[in-house]
Amino acid sequence: MSRPTTGAAEFQVPELIASVRHEIEMRQRVLDGAVGELRSIAAGTIKDHAARDALDNVIRCLALVAVQDGWNEADTNEYAQHAGLSVPDTNDPGWTGFHKLRSTRPVQLTARLMQAEAHMLAKIESRRDAVGTAQGRQQATAATADSISSQLAPYLYNRFGPGIELIACEEVPGGRSKETYLLTVNANPALPTRMVLRLDRKRAFIASQAAAEASVIVALGKLGGMPVPDLLAAEADPSILGGTFLITTRMSGVKAGEYFPELHPLLPDIVPAVIELGAVLGRLHSADPERFGIVPGRVRAAAIRARIEEIYLKTLKAGLVAVEFEAAYRWLLDHVEASEGPLCFVHGDLGLHNILVGNGRLTALLDWELSGPGAAAEDLGSLSHVLDFLNIHEEFNSSYVDGGGSSSSLELEHMNFYKILRQFKVIQAGVTARNMYLSRETEDFVLANAGFDFALRCRTILAQTMASIYKEAGEINDNEI
Repeated sequence: MSRPTTGAAEFQVPELIASVRHEIEMRQRVLDGAVGELRSIAAGTIKDHAARDALDNVIRCLALVAVQDGWNEADTNEYAQHAGLSVPDTNDPGWTGFHKLRSTRPVQLTARLMQAEAHMLAKIESRRDAVGTAQGRQQATAATADSISSQLAPYLYNRFGPGIELIACEEVPGGRSKETYLLTVNANPALPTRMVLRLDRKRAFIASQAAAEASVIVALGKLGGMPVPDLLAAEADPSILGGTFLITTRMSGVKAGEYFPELHPLLPDIVPAVIELGAVLGRLHSADPERFGIVPGRVRAAAIRARIEEIYLKTLKAGLVAVEFEAAYRWLLDHVEASEGPLCFVHGDLGLHNILVGNGRLTALLDWELSGPGAAAEDLGSLSHVLDFLNIHEEFNSSYVDGGGSSSSLELEHMNFYKILRQFKVIQAGVTARNMYLSRETEDFVLANAGFDFALRCRTILAQTMASIYKEAGEINDNEI
């Protein structure tokens, strides 16, 4: 297998297997906040390199948060106390003292840093959740929403005629590539009173335009049986609001959850809604691709191979060298033939974060910015982590086939490929977001979170998936995972 000469770390397969096991153990302790004995990290080995890489990200992220995102001296002291360290110099994002101390006492310090990280990640989550409250949302987004309102009001007047009064414009927190606003207007004959605005972010790490989703939403509406909003306006002129935008009807229901289902309490009616999503995807994937402007054909291994190489090189250039990523790169190239299959129209970013549910039903499938031609297993692989967490693979698969989806898309080798490719791609996006934050191209902490906590969790999922595949291949056993 040919490899680009980029100076990437060279790992041997036995070391990869051992390192993936180590990654799972270490990251799970980080994410769960478990306190326990860690295996000794042998200096100079791959395992030490991987641990150092993960901890460097954690330390740098928390230091930057302290400096740039409003953490006060008490926050910084709190982190240091939980780690059992003296207060670091926050003008040095690398925290040189941390590195020196870690190199002299790696096992004990690693355990302390893991405990401290778990505590501070919980604090980050609580702060992000606070933004979702009415008071927090008002404080965080009032200035931006006021600015959008002043520009949007004359647009609505000119586009839909006199008598349209914009009563409220409220930003929805989150969104890593698009800004979302809930609009309320007065009763009028031209528009519903409740709408949604999706607007390009000025700094986004996904190069897509909101207005480009217009044709997709129209085509989905014509397909029938798809829980998507109705398109009210699409504007490709970025001078009006600072980016292209869409205005759609507002769908009923509440967001089903986050990208990682384990981070937030699950809605009581989430399981039937996700099973229903299987039938919706079956209908989508079995639709004539020409409805979406796709020439019928097949996904070709050569094109997927080129995409894998592109993602790999971008990630190395961004500074990430990690054993699970290297293992995934090799495995994907070795199994690239498993990517092939009929072309269909795929959503491209499936998860609880992009669906609305209500009363046990799926009420909306949102955010089609990454949709386009692909293999059905691309969408199915994106959902795999959710289905694992809910333990409903069998029910979901039955619903998918009943909805018109092909059982061949559910074949193990095909699914394994796209499960790995999903995390492989998301990690690359995450490290890109990280570098945007570190370089001060953006001060957006949502992107910072994508680049650190988000990417670390995705690396955990990738490590777990790789370990499962090694197990299926007979290279490791149950006791070693």
